[in-house]
Amino acid sequence: MARSRLRNLTARAQESAIADDKYKINEEDTPLIDVVNELKNTASFEITMENAENLFPYPDKGIRLQLHTGYKRDTLKESMQQDGIIEPCIIWLREGKKIILAGHNRADIAKELDIKVPCIIRTDLDTRMAERIVIITNLQNRQINEMKPSELSRMLTRLIEGYDDSVYKSEIYKDIDDEFSLSRTKVLWYLKINSLNTYLLEMLDHNDIPLTAAYKLACATSYNQNQLADFIKRNEIKKISIDNAEKLVVRKATDWDEEFMMVIFGLMKKDKKPRKTTTVSVRLKDIERFANGEQVTASSIVKVYKLKNDIRGKFEEKGLEYNDETVLKAVEEYLSNTK
Repeated sequence: MARSRLRNLTARAQESAIADDKYKINEEDTPLIDVVNELKNTASFEITMENAENLFPYPDKGIRLQLHTGYKRDTLKESMQQDGIIEPCIIWLREGKKIILAGHNRADIAKELDIKVPCIIRTDLDTRMAERIVIITNLQNRQINEMKPSELSRMLTRLIEGYDDSVYKSEIYKDIDDEFSLSRTKVLWYLKINSLNTYLLEMLDHNDIPLTAAYKLACATSYNQNQLADFIKRNEIKKISIDNAEKLVVRKATDWDEEFMMVIFGLMKKDKKPRKTTTVSVRLKDIERFANGEQVTASSIVKVYKLKNDIRGKFEEKGLEYNDETVLKAVEEYLSNTK
């Protein structure tokens, strides 16, 4: 009986070990690194030559970047004419349709040159995996400054949201930094601007708002963002500076009304608040020594300030600056002349 139980326990332990190995994740890798490494190791896939006419662009324009134009396209075209297509395109065979995941520019130029395209055909993908390949190859093949902020924001948002809760976000941020030189702070900024008002996001794409200012504005309520966008359009304001954004977001608790925004953008001067009356405590004995025997009262103090104000007014009538020493000298001169 004991031997039988021992055999059962041993068998169960072996089954458990096999199950653990099956689902164990390499601690050195995360899902992002797995995909990156797989894309780099193209030798394990069969490469076929395909007609460019039979290849279709990835249907989701949200993460499909615009094709190269101008110098960038001309350079790639010249390279393809001289050396052919060195890096194969990645194609997703879905329901009999060959969809481009990576290589839209190569396929487009190949169509113009009427040459075949080397392709890796993938049939083992689901939609989430295909999307991940599109985003990662975009980030690998394009400089950050070649992408619009809105494009980069959408791609990073979709990439990170594509992982389930079992993957720590900190691991994804680290991998993004290692692979694409985007710090965690910058990634969080781009994720935040994805919530920016559409009109303000377009201004960011056209360099009319610095990224720092856009991030600050994205932290505001959607209502205030809409109010700002409407105000910007009506008043034909072309730029929003970091200073403008900082002054706006300081006012977090209340709505951004018309008058407030007019002041922020220099279209109206801020009304100066009336000076508050302050109470000053003065010891009576400190005043009495200047009173020369006269009784110090509230009215006597007012008379002194009135006299000084009247004298100051005379100076201003002549365009002169009031000065106590000048007044004393004038009094001395007057007294010396009256002798």
